[in-house]
Amino acid sequence: MIEANRDAFEQRKNELEALLNLTRDRTAEKQTKEGDLIMKGNMIQDQHREEHIERKAQLEKEIEALTKELEKKQEQNRVEEEKLTKAFESQDKMYAEALESYD
Repeated sequence: MIEANRDAFEQRKNELEALLNLTRDRTAEKQTKEGDLIMKGNMIQDQHREEHIERKAQLEKEIEALTKELEKKQEQNRVEEEKLTKAFESQDKMYAEALESYD
């Protein structure tokens, strides 16, 4: 009977030790997976941050180029409008003079 109790005690001790080892292994595995996921997440975050900065710089350059193009077109339109206005005023003046001389 004492021998059976010792064997049962030894078997129970071995089972508890095996369960503790299994628990430690699972905890370590979980922490490893969690660490890997955090590391991958940080890498992806850094990559997206870099892509964002590059895209922002590209868009700022594009905005600057389009702004310059717009200013150039506005200046061209202003000059053309002045020409047309002067031509209209000249024609209007000539028409008014022609009407006066006709009368």
